[in-house]
Amino acid sequence: TARGDSFRAIMFEPPYLYNMLDGQQYPLLADGDYAWNDEQTEITFKLKDTAKWSDGTPVTAEDVAYTWATHIKYNTNAGGANAPYIDTIEAVDDQTVVVKAKLNDEGKAVNPLIVKGYLSGNYVIQKAWTQTLEERVGEDPTEFNADTAEDVVYSGPYHQFFADDQKVVLVRDDNYWGQDASMWGKLPVPKYLAHTIFKDNA
Repeated sequence: TARGDSFRAIMFEPPYLYNMLDGQQYPLLADGDYAWNDEQTEITFKLKDTAKWSDGTPVTAEDVAYTWATHIKYNTNAGGANAPYIDTIEAVDDQTVVVKAKLNDEGKAVNPLIVKGYLSGNYVIQKAWTQTLEERVGEDPTEFNADTAEDVVYSGPYHQFFADDQKVVLVRDDNYWGQDASMWGKLPVPKYLAHTIFKDNA
């Protein structure tokens, strides 16, 4: 749902943020700009060593790689939309990620714009928590995609505080890694974010 998408955007973070005003991608979980290889078939980027999950563990390249593998394994919307254009996402070391494009018959990336768009359009999910979820649902794709994830580990500044059929309220994580001096240096101002649920767009 649109409501779910908006809340995921402040609970989970992508490597890069897309700025609609200038069309540029700016590092979030990533540490600096990404780099294409000479053939424009692979993108390499590094993660910030300050980026942390809500359980205090670091966000790693393995988390990024496992997120992609999970999209493919469970045929999520992100997996289905990007699988024709992305071949693999691999962890080179704890902080280095390589995204390899699917190639056409000429050996060129099928669509390099979609490959780089993935970096700012899809959130990174913790590998350890994903494996916990997989164990809970017995790796059943339907149950995996339907799980309410009440115990999810997140990297963003807010998490769910209250929810019913009339409203959803998020509360700020006062340990959010974004207050590090390398980022914004402070927490977001609102302690709570509330969203009223209406039966329709009218």
